[in-house]
Amino acid sequence: MGAEGLPVVLLGRRDDVPDLLAAADLAVSAARWEGQPVWLQEALQAGLPVVATDAGGTAQVLGGAGLLVPPGDATALAAAITRVCGDDELRRSLAAQAVSRAERLPDRDAAVAAAVEVYESLVRGTARDDVH
Repeated sequence: MGAEGLPVVLLGRRDDVPDLLAAADLAVSAARWEGQPVWLQEALQAGLPVVATDAGGTAQVLGGAGLLVPPGDATALAAAITRVCGDDELRRSLAAQAVSRAERLPDRDAAVAAAVEVYESLVRGTARDDVH
């Protein structure tokens, strides 16, 4: 336990993230800022229910497959975690939604191909307006 007395251990860099996700009951992101939360995509692939702050690209990655709360609102985050942990039906529903959402997200190869396509179009000067 840390100085705050919380039952939390920061694990540092890990090579066994899929195993850790498989052992988890819930994925929680308390980010105040987020770009593309790849780890949440991995959590979805592991079939984890997700509670997260609605920061950056989180809502786009989750696509409705998780509970979102405002960034910086610890009370709302705690309430959502408590709700999911206390409701087996909700937890199972969110887990099923996670798997379904993960199936619709691009895999690593597709994401790399899309990034290369954007880069090459920028180099050629033919970037599309609909590329974000």
